[in-house]
Amino acid sequence: MGALMRAFDWSATSLGPVHNWPPGLKTAVGICLNSQLPIVLCWGPALITFYNDACIPMLGARHPKNALGRPAREGWAEVWDVIGPLLERTMTAGAAATADDVRLFIHRGGYVEQTPFRFSLSPIRDESGAVGGVFTALAEQPASQQPGLHEEAQQQVEAARSRELFLARAGAILASSLDIDRTLAAISELAVPGIADWCAVDLIEAEGPPRRVTVRHSNPELLAKCIELRAKYPPAEDFGFGVALRSGRPVLMREVTDEDLRKTAQSQEHLAGLRELGICSFILAPLIVHGERLGVLNLVRSERPFEPEDTAFIEEIAQCAAFAVHSARLHQAVSENAERLAVATAAAGLGIFEWDIKGRTVRWENQRIFDIFQRSRERGPLSYDEFFSSVCHPEDRDNFLYEFQAARAERRPAM
Repeated sequence: MGALMRAFDWSATSLGPVHNWPPGLKTAVGICLNSQLPIVLCWGPALITFYNDACIPMLGARHPKNALGRPAREGWAEVWDVIGPLLERTMTAGAAATADDVRLFIHRGGYVEQTPFRFSLSPIRDESGAVGGVFTALAEQPASQQPGLHEEAQQQVEAARSRELFLARAGAILASSLDIDRTLAAISELAVPGIADWCAVDLIEAEGPPRRVTVRHSNPELLAKCIELRAKYPPAEDFGFGVALRSGRPVLMREVTDEDLRKTAQSQEHLAGLRELGICSFILAPLIVHGERLGVLNLVRSERPFEPEDTAFIEEIAQCAAFAVHSARLHQAVSENAERLAVATAAAGLGIFEWDIKGRTVRWENQRIFDIFQRSRERGPLSYDEFFSSVCHPEDRDNFLYEFQAARAERRPAM
């Protein structure tokens, strides 16, 4: 799906070209594409649709022509009477919603079968705080997870529903802000106590030891104790944090014994503090994007243990968080570079413009370019055709186009 999205002409949609998209939309698309679960992302008043590879079987013949980049009303026409009101309510009210037993025709192995799905929707807020789009996680409801089940099976259904709703809300939260500390704090608050009794996130810094961005527990006294212990007894490199980062895989300790605490403790005081925290079971999931280790998501339970089947779900959360951290840092770096470029170009008196070759559109980036061509901002920049017909000298046109296209093809500067 990533290749299809890059090749898609988004300038022909109400979203416009990719370089004009808000940061929240770019982050949400990245989280969607990197998820192993079926995720549908709808953005803007028209609810323009994005989705990942896991959604392709649900779309069948509509993929990609009648689904990607199309309004949700068109891509999901056969179930619009069910999900349409939910999407619109989520956009207007800004509240999460769910829909069970939504029947979709799935294309599998050359056959089409009708299968019930659960939709979990969460609002994504833009930089102004308004709802910009909807993040939707889909989950198939096999025969053993449909209405009318016995108590144990129903509990499993509820647990699955909680996980899917959490992922939808987490994805929406992570895409709603470039303030990583605040966003990860919101994720930890979402995780406690539904998923774990403790949630913490540690990020690797350019210099110095990992930084604990957030830690959450429902008991303020235990939370204060945890912060105190970590400050006084920083974890050793061979602790679970380091193991998770080096292996690139989640570390699960289903049952933490008192002997385990003794091995970890750096003093009797430390041991007493660890016992007080009530650590029964934990999962440490590394935050990794494109092979780069960014940090670790720490989840701890005090009573019920984590099971091996929980690791895939926790890993999915960590992957979403990792992409959000990566996007925020990338956006910060681009913003800082843009500021430095603006200062340098202003000092040198350079005019800056951007050409979209495919869309044949031109964007002028600073006031100096308007001054050079003696045009007001009200008139706007010269178009692609105007530049070659009235500005570029006929004898220079062919050489200009040759150098321009060669630079684009070979990814090199040209003068």
